[in-house]
Amino acid sequence: MVFSRSQKEHGGGLTLNIGTYTVQLVSLLMGGVRPISIHTGGILNDNGVDIAASSTLVYPESRVVTICMSATCTLPGEALIVGSKGNIKVNFPMWCPESMETPSGRFSVTLPSHGLAFNVPNAQGFIYEAEEVRKCFSQGLKESPLMPLDESIVIAEIMENIRRQIGVSYAQDDR
Repeated sequence: MVFSRSQKEHGGGLTLNIGTYTVQLVSLLMGGVRPISIHTGGILNDNGVDIAASSTLVYPESRVVTICMSATCTLPGEALIVGSKGNIKVNFPMWCPESMETPSGRFSVTLPSHGLAFNVPNAQGFIYEAEEVRKCFSQGLKESPLMPLDESIVIAEIMENIRRQIGVSYAQDDR
């Protein structure tokens, strides 16, 4: 984890720093609905921010999701989706993958290349998010049809629930 993200006064914490990528993928898979329950355990550093966490989210129709995040060890950075019709493996880096493996085979995409260096693997893939924002602005839209406000709120609520269960608190929580 980047040093500034390990400091509470800088808004540090694993869940709010990189956890959004795992929670957004879960939301995509679950259709943007709220989980019935969330059960989380985690570890705080000496500054009171989370550095490791595991959460189980229970959804309607007996669907269960487990997510793991850590700044204390190297996790594979992949997503494994297990279902009744087979498994899908979203390869590293799952936040912007170039390939995934499904029961029908391996699917790959080529990310745009422009010769710039980034501090995060496949960060050039975020161009698609920026392009969607540009498109929405140019069309006068207040929200993206690909990521509606309601789903963004569900993602934020899940992340807040997770960090509070771990024990991360910020001064603004009391306001």
